[in-house]
Amino acid sequence: MKWITVSRKMGTHGSDIAKRVASELGYRFYDTEAINQMAQELGVLDSIRQVDGKTPPLLQRIFSDRPA
Repeated sequence: MKWITVSRKMGTHGSDIAKRVASELGYRFYDTEAINQMAQELGVLDSIRQVDGKTPPLLQRIFSDRPA
C-alpha cells in the first residue's frame, strides 16, 4: 500500500488539494476524522494521541494553563 501525506497551514485548502491528488492518482483519501474513527474502532485512539507529537492548538494551550 502506498501513502501520501499532505501537511498544510490553516486556510490553504490543503484538504481540497489532497482530495484532488488522491483522486487523480486513484488513491483513497482519509482525513483526520476518518483516521481517528478507525483508531477508535480498533481501540488505539488514546495510544495514538499519546505518541502523536503534535503541539496543541494555541487556544487550547492558553486555556489549559488557566486554573478552573
